[in-house]
Amino acid sequence: MDVKMNTTKKFRWVNDDIKVDISVLPFALKDLCMRAEEMDIAGDWGYSEIADAIDIEAKNIYVEGGINRKTWDKLVERYPYV
Repeated sequence: MDVKMNTTKKFRWVNDDIKVDISVLPFALKDLCMRAEEMDIAGDWGYSEIADAIDIEAKNIYVEGGINRKTWDKLVERYPYV
């Protein structure tokens, strides 16, 4: 049985249907998002650890008032733990 990869999708795990403007995020969170996307494109399973770190960092920044709950939720949806 041949498995055909969908070549029209940019990402494997990142949910590109969810849009987040990472340019307005605090540096640490922006860096994690960029790393997650790079790792996803490369097929690096370390992506899972970065996705988990995005959730944790977003929660901490939310608690500190740096982002709102909607942004945190969107980040977790865009960068799901696999």
